[in-house]
Amino acid sequence: MLGWRLALGLFIKEILHMTTTITCKQVPVEERIQTTAKLFGKHFMYIEALIYDISGNIAANNYWQFYLLENGGFYMAPDHDNSSKRLDALGIAVCLYVFGHLRAASNDPLAEICARQFHLLMNYVLERPEAADILSAIN
Repeated sequence: MLGWRLALGLFIKEILHMTTTITCKQVPVEERIQTTAKLFGKHFMYIEALIYDISGNIAANNYWQFYLLENGGFYMAPDHDNSSKRLDALGIAVCLYVFGHLRAASNDPLAEICARQFHLLMNYVLERPEAADILSAIN
């Protein structure tokens, strides 16, 4: 059974006739600091620490890659080859969880940044075949 968030997202996409796919690109190592500073300002170290903390031992020994979405969204995920979508989905779910938590925490600029990132990343999630699993993980 589809979760209500997934069903609502798919319904809204159908209404808006959104036929474009949001693309994703890995952030090169040498651009990571610039990219995260631009998106999150001084808050990124806090966000990054929360993401690592919440992921716990699941991906503790992995190097994490950063990804930029064509729509302006961002996520990070444990390094994996393209055949391992589970680690990618884990990173997305943890980022959604952190963004969702921080957007509800207060009305400061960090909450606004996280609310925007949550929605941009959610738009990307709704296009993925494992969307139901990711949404179940954050519910």
